Amino acid sequence: TWMTTMYALPNDTVVFPVLYRGSGTESVHGISFKIDYDPNSLNLLGVDFSDTPLEDWELVQPRPEEGSIRINACPEFLTTMFSDSLSSSGSTQTLTRLIFEVSDVDTPTYLPLVFGNDTSSLVEANAFATIDRDLTRLGISDVRNGGIEVGGPFECKRGDVNYNGITYEVADWVLFQQFLLGGPGVFIYDPRYQMCATNATPDSLYGTIADLLYLVRVILRDAPAFPLKSQNVGLPQNGADELVLVSTSAHPGDVVSVPVWLSNSLSARGATFKLTFDQDLLSVEGVDTSGARIPGWEDIYPVIKPGELFFFTYGDWWNEDNASYSSIGPGAGVLVGVNFRVDVNAPAGTSIPVSFEVNPDWGHYNSYTDVEGLILVQPTTVEGWIFTDVISGDANSDGIVDVADLVYLVNYLYRGDVPPSPVSLGDFNQDGEVNLADIVALVNYLFRG
Repeated sequence: TWMTTMYALPNDTVVFPVLYRGSGTESVHGISFKIDYDPNSLNLLGVDFSDTPLEDWELVQPRPEEGSIRINACPEFLTTMFSDSLSSSGSTQTLTRLIFEVSDVDTPTYLPLVFGNDTSSLVEANAFATIDRDLTRLGISDVRNGGIEVGGPFECKRGDVNYNGITYEVADWVLFQQFLLGGPGVFIYDPRYQMCATNATPDSLYGTIADLLYLVRVILRDAPAFPLKSQNVGLPQNGADELVLVSTSAHPGDVVSVPVWLSNSLSARGATFKLTFDQDLLSVEGVDTSGARIPGWEDIYPVIKPGELFFFTYGDWWNEDNASYSSIGPGAGVLVGVNFRVDVNAPAGTSIPVSFEVNPDWGHYNSYTDVEGLILVQPTTVEGWIFTDVISGDANSDGIVDVADLVYLVNYLYRGDVPPSPVSLGDFNQDGEVNLADIVALVNYLFRG
């Protein structure tokens, strides 16, 4: 059982994890520990057991005292048939989180948190219990104290994502990928340090797809590691680069593949985006790479939750056919299709918006990285919608056949712009093809009656 060092400023609120790793052979069915701190410098605001092994235990008692907190816990009360236990697999778990408010202390200073070792109460301060019908008390073999460093210079080791003091190892890449899939909650040792360590490229954004790909290049010894303090490569903002959610038409109850269109000025080796939508009207059933610009890529990761989709993908590390990294060349086209199901009870003839989530502090949303993994580009994002009806000739899916559809169709056929979704919306003359004849038919309909 141990704690780590976290960083804060005076008057900050700090969520401080208490960690556990079981490496024995016994199943642990109870735990008691005490943590001491300076009450003049730290104010204990609360104790959080959410998303921890103790969350569902029946008897969990935090007992705060002046300058200390004792926690006693066991899974079931008044029974010897314990079902829940702490894992002994060797994996690290968070037992609890202590929420402290830092006082207005002089800086820099270090505020220690220490496991208590007194036995003045009936419950020994730091111990586990196992029950194989014999209630054996187990000592904690490795207790590490921690603390909060307030003020002073903050530095991290670039590439040390798993916070073990060793930079650029395979474990760092694995944890980085888990971060993209699961979010910052995977950083349990010191979130501020670990997020800082993700910045493998010398820019100002943490946790980007560019950082992930460059970190792997360093691990493979294909690129040099940048020092902690280095020049800023920059974040290109090219107005011609776009991520577009192509507006689509579908009936209530339909499953429809909605294209996400990428216009990129640089060759792209990896890309990400995040979409949000009304979870009562739409749900995501997966992604569709048929006809997309990444059909040969194997690393495709959709993270689907109610009301949102986070997607990231990257090419093979090395393509033996052309002796280079697999990438998408400059141009424009469908990056991937998102398979949406329209709820059968969705109102017909209405537009259901689908938006890109834009968060300037979250660098891995809505971006792509160049082949070297050094430059992150965040294109302009264009939101779209799903119109709950299918009208022939309504190329832009706004529910009306008008001049805007004519312009949309001309741009699609002759300028390589975004296609109608589905493409059959542009087949105004219903001959099974979308071509010049449909433009002529639309002109005759709109201007010649």
